[in-house]
Amino acid sequence: MKDDNSLANGGEPPSNHRFQSLKEFHSAGRGFWRDVPDADWNNWRWQLKHRITTPEQLQSLMPTLTPEEFAGAKLANHKLALAITPYFFNLIDLMDEHCPIRQQVIPRIEETYTASWEMSDPCGEDSHSPVPGLVHRYPDRVLFLVTTVAPRIAVTAPARGWSAMPAAMIFILNSTSKSPISRSTRKSATSC
Repeated sequence: MKDDNSLANGGEPPSNHRFQSLKEFHSAGRGFWRDVPDADWNNWRWQLKHRITTPEQLQSLMPTLTPEEFAGAKLANHKLALAITPYFFNLIDLMDEHCPIRQQVIPRIEETYTASWEMSDPCGEDSHSPVPGLVHRYPDRVLFLVTTVAPRIAVTAPARGWSAMPAAMIFILNSTSKSPISRSTRKSATSC
């Protein structure tokens, strides 16, 4: 058996085949959607249309839901958000309640609890929002919230007070040329 440190020992480098296999795409499969034609499966509109958005859908596809997840899912589209595309759902390890993807998209009842040290508006945006869908925090920047539709909604968004506003368009006014530059961005928990 060759040692991976063979190059350091003056030997041959590890085979290129081993590194090439790491670069190959390995599909998570289609799971419950295995009969969906390729044209539909690869179509973003089909994925959005078939998102999992109700606790009943989630329970039928994932019978391994914990009681905390089921209670959180029951609050879906009221207090917590739930929207998972079939593609993204297939990335979840159904048997691992600590699966990172599962924790990102499946709400838990604990997310409704407010700690004494939490702020209702941690980024200070409410006082800088003269109308719904617009944040004007800095003199040379305006944040337009242009959509309330997302292929999946991270559970951190509603926990922070954002109902379902995952995408935004930022227009930055260049102070020297006075020309607007647009950037598409995602409002995330780290965008404060």
